Amino acid sequence: MKKHFSILFFVYVTIVLFCNYTLGIFHLTAVEYHKSFDTFSYIDAAKLMLNGIKPHSLRCFGYASFLTLPYTLFKLTPAFFWFVYIVQNILLLLSFQFIYKIIAIYSNARKAFWAVMLLMVNITYVVFAFHVMTEISFLFLMVGSFYCIHLYFVKQQSKHLLLSFLAICIATLFRPGLIHFTLLFGILLALFLLIKKKKWVAFGLVFLIFLTTIGFQACKMHEQFGMYKISFIDDVTMYRYLNSSTIAKIEGKDKLYLMAERDRLLYLKLKNIDSDKAFIINHEIVKNETSRLITNHWNSFLYAFAENLFTNFHTGNTFIRDLPEDKIINHAIRKRLFDYTRIWNMLFVITLFLMNLLIIFHFISKEIHKNRILFLSLFLLIFCDYSYITSGISFFQGDRFNVIWMPMLVMFIFIYFNPRKNILKV
Repeated sequence: MKKHFSILFFVYVTIVLFCNYTLGIFHLTAVEYHKSFDTFSYIDAAKLMLNGIKPHSLRCFGYASFLTLPYTLFKLTPAFFWFVYIVQNILLLLSFQFIYKIIAIYSNARKAFWAVMLLMVNITYVVFAFHVMTEISFLFLMVGSFYCIHLYFVKQQSKHLLLSFLAICIATLFRPGLIHFTLLFGILLALFLLIKKKKWVAFGLVFLIFLTTIGFQACKMHEQFGMYKISFIDDVTMYRYLNSSTIAKIEGKDKLYLMAERDRLLYLKLKNIDSDKAFIINHEIVKNETSRLITNHWNSFLYAFAENLFTNFHTGNTFIRDLPEDKIINHAIRKRLFDYTRIWNMLFVITLFLMNLLIIFHFISKEIHKNRILFLSLFLLIFCDYSYITSGISFFQGDRFNVIWMPMLVMFIFIYFNPRKNILKV
């Protein structure tokens, strides 16, 4: 195992140095590289947290909390970015280690080594580790959550299920789109602990975990904006992407042009309204518009949704594609690296589709694996499906929605297609 870790670490460092040589990722510490709305919105959320724990309209407390320490120490200097990048690289390596351990237990160390190598050579993970974005920290939390579920099957201690739920709740405060998955898991966990395990304390702890994480975020949002939501990002994304795509399909217009025009009209409508109230009004606008589109133009709505999924399927790492031309060290290699990430993205989405077909076939033919690890493997697959399907709300996002579930799909394959082992007590 130590030999495998040494080799994987050497490969990882080599990939980092290669990405720096070809893409100049070490220079991303310069503030001028970070002109994206996402990056600075997370930094703004951190500033609000430091100013009386005030909620940001779009970004939850999760990643903002992570950024408060480096911002307090370094403000917006290169040291701030280097702090974030170093920690995110450590979290990525720890995620790979968790994945290795899980696969090694259900198969063997050699297969675990090659499985992690398969994930590691997708350079998009290194690229995201060198950006002020949530992908790597979210991935770490979710891999850790599934590792805790695995520990439950091994040790039969409810604390591991509670730790798993805690990790998922915190992960939701990094990426609020996970909220419905988290609610479902929380309800099922509470019922399991109460009905099957008869553990009232653990049952109560499920609600306590939810209230102190997602509940706290919702209360702060209500205090600031008057609504029990953890983020308004769903309204913004629905309005700008999916609804714009649908209307563009109905009216026969270019969706990027229409999105820009709709952004301008919405700005004019809300510019003289208090910013806090503007989000409430925007919420009502989006809710009514979405309801109208689904009721009257459901076919165009579904077409736009499917088209968004397709654009996210065949696009690679958009950060590689969109790096400033004057900063790129090797343009020819950059183009090939972008195509390389496109191939990995498409291969994993196709594999996910095939795995779902296989599971459906197994259920229909009653050939579903009757082993002790069925729940864990199916739970991994459900997370993959949920993450991919919810990406259909937006377009041209590349692989950023998919890289968070790719490791879970690899773990699913190695767990589902391996026989039970006597280390498991249930």
